[in-house]
Amino acid sequence: MKTIGILALVALCSACFKGSAGDSLTVSKSVQLPAIPVSSVPNVGEVTLPPVSTTVDMSSGINDLSKIGTLNLSVGQNTLSDGDLSWVRHVSVSVAPTDGSLPAMTMADVDAPSGTTNTLDVSTTMGSSDLLSYFGEGQVSLTFTFTGDTNVPTNGPTLTWALQLNADISINKSVSDIGK
Repeated sequence: MKTIGILALVALCSACFKGSAGDSLTVSKSVQLPAIPVSSVPNVGEVTLPPVSTTVDMSSGINDLSKIGTLNLSVGQNTLSDGDLSWVRHVSVSVAPTDGSLPAMTMADVDAPSGTTNTLDVSTTMGSSDLLSYFGEGQVSLTFTFTGDTNVPTNGPTLTWALQLNADISINKSVSDIGK
């Protein structure tokens, strides 16, 4: 009887998979800054540009990965780039589902390091559970607010925003349940 029980346990465990995997989800969007009148740029000090927004939807990729196992998301890359970002002093980014199911949340709020040229790392303040809640929800709106020095471009340049979410996946399922 013990032999049958041990064989049944071995057969049951051989049909289980426990482990981990990793993947990443990436999105890149153009962010068009507004043109501003030259007369509104002070001779000294800083100027805050009107906020600009864009939308993204990473939920299908997140939902597909969550079918494999339990997700832990982290930000691998969150950058803004352009030919010249030397004018940027501060950037804040908020995120909110477009359906209004969650309140707006600050995703990033950073001072640009001195000497920033064409790429700015926009470190995120969101943890894994917030990243899952917001980006797994569906389409989200990202609102960017820039503060710059007196060299702020008045012609409304286009920046490129890039986000990479890294997914660590913990898997503890029977082989037949993976992907369901």
